[in-house]
Amino acid sequence: MTRLTLLLILVATMATSAFSTPRILDLPGPDEAALLAEDKRLAPDGPTRFAWPAEVALKANDGDGWDRLDDGRHRWRLDVRAPGSLSLNFGFERFRLPWGATLTVEGERGPVRRFTSDDNQDHGQLWTPVVLGDDARLTLILPPGQRDDFELEMIHVGRGYKFFDDGVDDIPGYCNIDVICSEGDEWRRQIRSVGVYTREGRWVCTGSMVNNTRNDGTPYFLTASHCDIDEDNAATVVVYWNFESPVCGDLFGGNLDDAQSGAVWRADYAPSDMSLIEMSARPDTSWHVSYGGWDRSGDSVPEAVAIHHPSTGVKCISFEDDALEITSYLQFEVPGDGSHWRVIDWDLGTTEGGSSGSPLYDDQQRVVGQLHGGAAACGNDASDWYGRLSVSWTGGGTDDSRLSNWLDPAGTGAMVLDIYDPLGPPIIEPDPVFSFAGAQPNPYVGTVVPIHFSLDEPGHARMAIFDLRGRRVALLADQNFGEGEHTVSWEAQQVASGAYRCRLETKGMVLTKWLTLIK
Repeated sequence: MTRLTLLLILVATMATSAFSTPRILDLPGPDEAALLAEDKRLAPDGPTRFAWPAEVALKANDGDGWDRLDDGRHRWRLDVRAPGSLSLNFGFERFRLPWGATLTVEGERGPVRRFTSDDNQDHGQLWTPVVLGDDARLTLILPPGQRDDFELEMIHVGRGYKFFDDGVDDIPGYCNIDVICSEGDEWRRQIRSVGVYTREGRWVCTGSMVNNTRNDGTPYFLTASHCDIDEDNAATVVVYWNFESPVCGDLFGGNLDDAQSGAVWRADYAPSDMSLIEMSARPDTSWHVSYGGWDRSGDSVPEAVAIHHPSTGVKCISFEDDALEITSYLQFEVPGDGSHWRVIDWDLGTTEGGSSGSPLYDDQQRVVGQLHGGAAACGNDASDWYGRLSVSWTGGGTDDSRLSNWLDPAGTGAMVLDIYDPLGPPIIEPDPVFSFAGAQPNPYVGTVVPIHFSLDEPGHARMAIFDLRGRRVALLADQNFGEGEHTVSWEAQQVASGAYRCRLETKGMVLTKWLTLIK
């Protein structure tokens, strides 16, 4: 009997250890010299590439790497290795986590990225911010009894060969000015609105948050049309905030912790090189992101400032002391077709590849355009051209080709708008109130659940019900509502009794409430 017991223990121990080894994904590292040579042949007016993509087809539930923790939770681990990569990033075509589950991605040189059911999106994708180094571990933790209640299908691994390195080989040109330097002191609020972003895990540009006439923090992000964001790939956008050198003059050493993933495409107008997206959520308040003011008047600009990520490195600031000219793109004749501002030559700083999409500010610190292209660089007096916001305002005359309906949703007709800065003077904006009725006390007994909410002003609202697995079980509303109180009914006849999460998205915010249904 004793020998049998010992044998069973030994067999169980061997079985457990057999499933405790992480799954391995080995990929070839990037050939930096070959990729840099290839970059020189890319279209000069396109986005900058920073990573070499690997197409993969990997599902967490179709292989090894699984074990079970002492508390009953299920764990899956994957080690990804791509020798010589400066960074790694991952794209999941299918991503859904149940409530209580976590996915962490940790690079050998950090940082640690953490995702939960709050990161579930209707499009079902997740594209991660980069982690540093050529080796990363992915760890999925599932609650007890939910071993199969998730979706995790990886289709992309980006292997960085430039950008986000903490060395000095790929830093911006010597004439660039770190925003931490004293030259940026009068522009601190605007600096916090600018971010560098990636698309599809390999292309990169600059953009900035912009305010709207409701001053409500809707996360509109303005960038360049030639950076090629569209309806299909907006979900792959990852924005990095506060990627800045901590020391004036170093031009490297930025922190990558403040990053968010996912967006919805809103508008594009190629003649003025405008693209507008809306991030899937507001940036974390601890990141202190601001929303730039703008001037759509098209009036003359006596001097200008650019805030940008040259070579998609740390954030820099540039100054033009002369008046801007109105021209066509890459042309010198005034006024040309009137679509662009020409910066004659930068007096301090410059722009580089990766600066595309960055905002241009007038002397009143308002956005008047975004960078299209040019020949400016350290050591020359060449020009840059920015698509004019005044042209993009009406664009092609439709909602998806102009800025007006997004940045002036209230229809005020405003010509100028100042910055919205959550750290600045307070702007009074009553938040929409979300509350349950008929479920007091909770749990709610019945099959038709009335859900009440109110809006302080007219606006769009989207409401959905999710189960504990993070699956959407009902879409209750996705439409415009007027000011005041509203009731939406959840027809719950087809679901079982239990706990559910109701999610309301409105005015750039996501509000949730739990309810327990008893039938």
